[in-house]
Amino acid sequence: MNREWTDFRLIATHDIRDALRSRRLIVWLVLYLCIAIGGTVIFCQVLRVVEKEIARVVAVDTPDKAGAVTDSIQKSENFKGIVNNLIEDDSLANQLLTLPPLVLFFGWFSFTFMPLLVILLCSDIIARDINSRFVRFVLFRTSRAAYASGKAISAAGLLLVALFVSALATMIVGAMRLHDFHAMAVLPHMMLFVVKCWLYSLAFLGIALMASQLRNSPMRAQILALITYLFLIILSPIAAYRTGPGWARLWELGTLISPASNVSGLWMPDPVANLKAGAFCIGLGLFYFTLGFLSFSRKDL
Repeated sequence: MNREWTDFRLIATHDIRDALRSRRLIVWLVLYLCIAIGGTVIFCQVLRVVEKEIARVVAVDTPDKAGAVTDSIQKSENFKGIVNNLIEDDSLANQLLTLPPLVLFFGWFSFTFMPLLVILLCSDIIARDINSRFVRFVLFRTSRAAYASGKAISAAGLLLVALFVSALATMIVGAMRLHDFHAMAVLPHMMLFVVKCWLYSLAFLGIALMASQLRNSPMRAQILALITYLFLIILSPIAAYRTGPGWARLWELGTLISPASNVSGLWMPDPVANLKAGAFCIGLGLFYFTLGFLSFSRKDL
């Protein structure tokens, strides 16, 4: 047991160091940060347009930066419409209108784009070693379970770092573009959404690692992971709509296997709902990871 734990820790730390030296990872993370920063700038501009419309209606002046009439914005029908479109749940959107607009944008952006980044970046991390035969060298010294789980933990740790950095970048842009920005008031909400989005992304990490263990080719692993991702994203709303009495209850299986079905639970300002949805996302990640490992543990390398 001690040997397994030591191997697991060594693989995880080595993989993190190797990933930080990887130009591919740096390029993808920089690209994600650029998109996050650009999206935040656009959101601030949209916020500014909404503020101008409210100011015109109530006949008040607005400063050069957005965020001057936040209370009025959050009570306006225009902003409610924006939040409803982001979350696609009217009752939940009304509960979230008390949060700072920047926090709502960060949550929507991370829930939408981070899973796709996970699929693109993590779906070949094991398949690449199999394809290069490097895995043979590693497995002479450790077990397949320690190797695969070490890869998973290192990827999960890097994912948390990426979310944390993107949250800080979003806050920096907010401080520059929003009027009367209170960083210490926004920071706890941002960190909470970092954890929520991380838990949600762990389910997609399981999907990516499943594909990486099922295929020997990195390209084929990425294609399989991307197809599975798209299938589950499309399946979730269809299954939720089609679920009903009798045989229609079989559609509930679609909601159970799709991580997207847990988004509303993570959005809710309710710790119990957050814990349930987060635990389910971790369970889904472990489920998909185990499906891949059942094949990897018997694979002729």
